[in-house]
Amino acid sequence: MSTISASTIQRDIICFQVQALNNVDVGNSTSFGDPVSFIDTSKVHFNEGGFTIASNGVTFPETGYYVIGASLFYQAQSATTTNDRVCPEMRFRNITQDSNMGTNSIAAMGYIRNLNSSGYSGPRNSSSMHTLIVSLTAGDKIGVQIRRGADTGRDCEIEDESVMWGFKLQ
Repeated sequence: MSTISASTIQRDIICFQVQALNNVDVGNSTSFGDPVSFIDTSKVHFNEGGFTIASNGVTFPETGYYVIGASLFYQAQSATTTNDRVCPEMRFRNITQDSNMGTNSIAAMGYIRNLNSSGYSGPRNSSSMHTLIVSLTAGDKIGVQIRRGADTGRDCEIEDESVMWGFKLQ
């Protein structure tokens, strides 16, 4: 039996992670529009492999299968009644191919409801995370679309604790 030393295994890692801008308005639309410009291009955590990072999406450098994801942290303003609530919904959009990713897969677990009837009237926080395995062509630009699934009259913003990432499966 032979032994393989881990130092002899080489692998090119193709991956990125980028942070969000602070206080990006989620908007009031109940339908998905253009991908949201929430990416802070000055806060790239890492970019191995030549991804092009723009405020409204990331262009992928090579054809292949990728894991893509986003973790969005939201904050809703102080509410005036206990019925004020928000539920941002997000999905990935291939801007280049003008198509939705993951057969219209949507993340909608960022529900926020104010509980000022219990004595708390400050802003509330929540988050959503979405991850997909997708087949992409070199040059495809992927963005995040957001719509409102609940009260559109309540301000809700993406905070800079949010990130978008991706890596190629090899």
